[in-house]
Amino acid sequence: MTYVFGICESSVNQQAIQDSLAYPLLIIPPVVLIAPIVEETFFRGILFKYMTKIPLPKVVSVILAFAVSSFLFGFIHIIGEIFAGNFGEFVQILPYMGLGLILALVYYITDNIIVPIIMHIIQNSFSIIMSYLLLLLPELPEDTANTCELMVRAFVSLFS
Repeated sequence: MTYVFGICESSVNQQAIQDSLAYPLLIIPPVVLIAPIVEETFFRGILFKYMTKIPLPKVVSVILAFAVSSFLFGFIHIIGEIFAGNFGEFVQILPYMGLGLILALVYYITDNIIVPIIMHIIQNSFSIIMSYLLLLLPELPEDTANTCELMVRAFVSLFS
């Protein structure tokens, strides 16, 4: 998603996960299981659901629910850096908001919190697996844009 939004650096959130990979038993359960369950329960199961019931025209309350829940979902993933004064990190909110929109849409369509929880678990699992695989690569080139493009092309070629 970061490539789609033109962001090739890792977020501080992703970097913290990568830095923790040396301790898999400490990082994998919270990232793969606990965070998706807690985040989906709050952002989709409570916040999104509550906001769709706001006494406004249905389309307005649903759009507001998508916008607010997705923004807040993105914001919690960068909040530490923003409060630390690293406002350049704010651009990292876009991929998290994109994921939040997708998960909210799935929840809205299925009306079942388990579906976005499972999707979130799969996404975080994939992120951990890719992070471990990146550790196996030789030193990446210094040209970040080319590295990002190379990684996207390699990923796309796996599925074509």
